[in-house]
Amino acid sequence: MSKLYTNQQAVILQHSPSTNSDPSLIDSDYSREQYLTFNILGKIYYVKKNLFHNRLFTKFDQFEQFYDQNRQQYIIDISPIIFEKILQYYRTQELFEPSNIHIDYFKETLEKFHIDTSSLDIDQRYERFVPRQTIFQIIHVLLEYPDSCRFSQILHYICSMVVLLSCLLVSISLTFRDPNIDLHTWNTTEFELPSRSKSIIAHFYNRSSNIFIIDTLCLIWAIIEIILRILSTPSLYIYFTTLGLFDTIGVVFHFIYIYIIGSETKPSRCQTNPIYSNDIFNCITFNRHVMIINLLRKVRLVRYIRPLKYFLLSLIASKREIIRLIVLILFIMAFLGPLIFIIESSYIYECSSSIHIPNTRCIRTINDAFYYLILIISTVGYGDIYPMSHLSRFIAMLASPLSIMILSIPLSSIYSKYISLHESYQMQSIMPENVRYLIYDRMKLFKRDNKLQKNEIIDITEQIHRNLKHLRIN
Repeated sequence: MSKLYTNQQAVILQHSPSTNSDPSLIDSDYSREQYLTFNILGKIYYVKKNLFHNRLFTKFDQFEQFYDQNRQQYIIDISPIIFEKILQYYRTQELFEPSNIHIDYFKETLEKFHIDTSSLDIDQRYERFVPRQTIFQIIHVLLEYPDSCRFSQILHYICSMVVLLSCLLVSISLTFRDPNIDLHTWNTTEFELPSRSKSIIAHFYNRSSNIFIIDTLCLIWAIIEIILRILSTPSLYIYFTTLGLFDTIGVVFHFIYIYIIGSETKPSRCQTNPIYSNDIFNCITFNRHVMIINLLRKVRLVRYIRPLKYFLLSLIASKREIIRLIVLILFIMAFLGPLIFIIESSYIYECSSSIHIPNTRCIRTINDAFYYLILIISTVGYGDIYPMSHLSRFIAMLASPLSIMILSIPLSSIYSKYISLHESYQMQSIMPENVRYLIYDRMKLFKRDNKLQKNEIIDITEQIHRNLKHLRIN
């Protein structure tokens, strides 16, 4: 349980719904009768009555429908973010629209608290937190927000082109295949590759080739970009739990690929003579492993493809629903997979003792059962493996509609968050001037034991625009 001091006129306490209210946590200078208890989606808020200055209670009879006599709480089904914005309005007479709440729903909620939205100028600017150092503020704005200025847009296009070029090099290296090579006819005897394949393998180990040099330059650019993003981020946790994780993965695997190609970590026989070696299979296998590592650099495209970016951010925001979905799927597989395997094994054993020979596409191993069950849950059904017994087919028939109901659980949440992110980013790109750049006041954080409050946030929007204009990049 945490105790938050907004100012001398209000005290807010919030904790999880499983924790009982502790009156001892309220200031001893005030009695409990001077507080109102609000239950906002499980978060408990103790708010002083004089915070509202009798404006909320002019029509307070309408609020009796939310009052629970047993709990002695006002249970209101609204977002805690909106409720905190309302408390901020009654405290400071300033109202800011939350960036992740739709404006129509926000206004509808304000009317419940008798706040006249028609005569109130709602600030619709979006909040963006930046680091405290001036140089890192500029770097963070230029790298993270392409709509901040024209130079930031140009830099964003350059970074995206570098990533696309790096991914294009991967595709080029995979397209050069000689159709005359039949991997199934190769043996361990002396074998000479065709001339085109010789040039490809030679390029694969040639550190002076043009493609390798361009690839290395792309890696250097990516490393510099990632270092600048990490140094200029206001929160490392937020960075590595969002798109920064994909950037880091892409750069790490790109670096591993360049290191393997540029170092002497190849198989010994391939180092001596990769063209005429008897152990040609080791060379080909090594090349395949390296190319798989090289393909993972393409995850960096997530940052520069907006629909994919919104989709992944919505997945991250819906991680609880996705975890529940994975648990349900694993439960179905753990229960029905072995059951189908046991039934099919008994059926195959009975068929093997008779004249009827079962089909080769039947389920013979536990891995086949899990594979078939995944196809049923995902409603794909390739038809390459299917059960032979009627009982297994009946179980699969029950599992298919059950899986559809399970898959529909997180889809609505993911879709709504995807639409919300799309609308939010679209409005920010259309109206870049309606953005507030904020920093944390560390002095006040230190005095209050590192507990962040609204009055410990400093607006530096004018300073950011002034610095961009001073550098002649705005």
